[in-house]
Amino acid sequence: MENSQKIKLDLNQIINQANGFIDHFEFGKAYHLALNLDKQISEVETDPQIKAQYQQIINRLQALTMNLWPDQIIINLFDGGIADGLKDDEIPLIERLRYKLADLPVFDRDLYRQKLIRHLQDNTQVLTEAKVVADSKTIPGSITNWLNDYIKKVGGGNVDNIQRASYLAAAAKNFNLSSRDKELVKKLIDLFEYLKLSSLTPEGFEDTLVIEDQGDTIVFDQGQFFKVGENKSAEIQEPEVEFLQPQASISEEKPSVPAGVNIEHDEVLAAYQGDVKMIKNINSQELKLGKKFGDSVAGVRDGFYKSVQKKDVASAVALLRLMAKKDQLENFLVEDQKLNDFLYQVWQKQYGQVAADEFKSNPKQLKFVRLFLRYILEQRLGLDSSDAARIGLQIANIFVNLGKTGYNEMAYFDANIKKFKWFEN
Repeated sequence: MENSQKIKLDLNQIINQANGFIDHFEFGKAYHLALNLDKQISEVETDPQIKAQYQQIINRLQALTMNLWPDQIIINLFDGGIADGLKDDEIPLIERLRYKLADLPVFDRDLYRQKLIRHLQDNTQVLTEAKVVADSKTIPGSITNWLNDYIKKVGGGNVDNIQRASYLAAAAKNFNLSSRDKELVKKLIDLFEYLKLSSLTPEGFEDTLVIEDQGDTIVFDQGQFFKVGENKSAEIQEPEVEFLQPQASISEEKPSVPAGVNIEHDEVLAAYQGDVKMIKNINSQELKLGKKFGDSVAGVRDGFYKSVQKKDVASAVALLRLMAKKDQLENFLVEDQKLNDFLYQVWQKQYGQVAADEFKSNPKQLKFVRLFLRYILEQRLGLDSSDAARIGLQIANIFVNLGKTGYNEMAYFDANIKKFKWFEN
């Protein structure tokens, strides 16, 4: 009895801790808590009911930190745990999924979307208190039952906002949905429709791109273009969508380009994707090295040094991406004294004493992370400036996915010359 009470006490403490991490978007802490809980419940025998409560916490934490987990873990989440994420109003589920997809090679994203759809459709978790009626039978309000009813009523093709609203209104009436149940069904449908988009279209493309065209700076984000300034040095503002908040709906319209701007969507997306063979090579190395080094910061840093010395582009870029995903890249410039001293000397020679002294006092500034990436990619690995800036932009989007929106000012696409460039500020 004493052990059982202690487990329940610990559970209450963990629930409060998890709620705090979710409420404040503390992604790193949420990830490690889920990791530790998963290990504990797999090693310790406890009451099945308490174990189920622990699993619900893990599911919520994984939903918040989707981009930090291996692909299969998120597939498992959609198969049997995503209802817990849908029920948590503090988790902007579509945004977190978007960031997960953004971590994948562009050409692999649609296949992953299809996998998630299949597992979502098979998910038997109960989502609503209200029941679903199918073939004159009353069945639980599970994810699979709701999606089956939705597809039966609206079809499996493109579904616009009007059709969705009509379905929800009819479902609320026919199944006597409470306002909460109706909200949960809507969230499920929005998630399902988002997964149906293609990452190779402007509407479904997950990354944020900064584009310069004839002196105007354009941000392409979530299928929309925003003109934000007169030139590339203008401050980039976030679109008028509150950061990390779930969208009310997914737009089916083709994104419009601001007046006077001549941008071909497909051309920009193709440029951002880069060489398919290199993308696959980098992704392969990222998976391989991620498994090899795990959470070893020292191992990743040592592997990075060796990759740069060998001019192994794929491995070096993969390790830069791993450091960015674990939010260790900025700390690398601060904590590795050998690297810090070396870069101080390089910046002193290339940019002068004032810049070098500023680096020494605050190495984690965006401009110094940018200079570091540019130095490694161009001077040490031998990439041309456009390819280096493109990779820098992709790494910057990893930081944006972690909530560091200032990294939108890493690099941009010059629509006039069809090349990527680094910001200079």
